[in-house]
Amino acid sequence: MRTNCSKIKIVADTSSLISLQTGDLLALSVELFDISIPEIVVTELKGVAGFNDTHGKSARNVLKLIKENRISVKELIVISETESRVDVGEMDCLTLCKQEQIPMLVTDDWKALPKLIEKSASINVVVSAFVIRSLLNNHMLTRDGAKAVLDKIAHDRDWLESKIYEESKKWLTK
Repeated sequence: MRTNCSKIKIVADTSSLISLQTGDLLALSVELFDISIPEIVVTELKGVAGFNDTHGKSARNVLKLIKENRISVKELIVISETESRVDVGEMDCLTLCKQEQIPMLVTDDWKALPKLIEKSASINVVVSAFVIRSLLNNHMLTRDGAKAVLDKIAHDRDWLESKIYEESKKWLTK
């Protein structure tokens, strides 16, 4: 287990948190990453938690990690601008990266990804497969385990025929 000072700082949006929890990786991820979120992500998670499905269960488990202070909720000082194709949650995550000087944003919102990358300047915008790859690189997952987790996420999140799944598989072979 890493000490808090050596953890990699990231901001994660609602979609990536749900994906990682769907793959039962979020508790492991907080050992490697210092994860911060803006308050709106908590609001979005509470909305998703009301559903009686895989996404709702994952959202409820993410909220437990937040309650245990294993994921940090940060208040935004600056109000985010809005953009087409990017909802307020992702924009607040990007604003939080800039505010807290956190160099990485993790999102699984494939439609918002190009606009987030365009607006990000020096912030690295990646999908949750980056987290899976980091766990693999740090010997916290095996290659087969990483592939199985990604396949589970893809199945449970209906990604099997999607571009995010195809691109995510490439992250595991880099």
